[in-house]
Amino acid sequence: EATRRTLSVLLRQLDGFEAASRTSNPKLARRDSSYNDAGAPAAGTVQRPASSSTHSSQPIVIGATNRAQDLDPALQSRFGVTISFPLPDAETRMQIFRLYARHLGDSDLRHLAVTTAGASGRDIR
Repeated sequence: EATRRTLSVLLRQLDGFEAASRTSNPKLARRDSSYNDAGAPAAGTVQRPASSSTHSSQPIVIGATNRAQDLDPALQSRFGVTISFPLPDAETRMQIFRLYARHLGDSDLRHLAVTTAGASGRDIR
C-alpha cells in the first residue's frame, strides 16, 4: 500500500512538473513525438525550444535503474527515451579484469572472463 501511494505521488508530481514546464514556455507547446497521445509531454524526453539557443531553463527529467523490470508500467510510460547499457561480453570482462588484476596473465584473465558470464563491471571490481 505504501509503495502504491508513493508511486501515485511520484506520477502526479511528474505529470504536474511536465505540464507546468510546457505551459510556462510557449515555444515548447508544440505537439511532436515527445508527447503522448493525450498531448502531454512524455517525462524523460529532452525537450528543446524552437530557437537555436543551447541555453534553456527547461528541466530535463532523467531516471536510472538497474532493475527496469521492477518498474511500474505507468512510470515507464512517462519516459520517452530508454537507453540500455548491456552487461559486458567476455572480451570486455577480460579488459576489466586486466585493469584490476595486472599480475595475472592472459590465460588466467580469459578464464576469469569466461567463468563470470553475466557479471557487471561493478561485480568484477
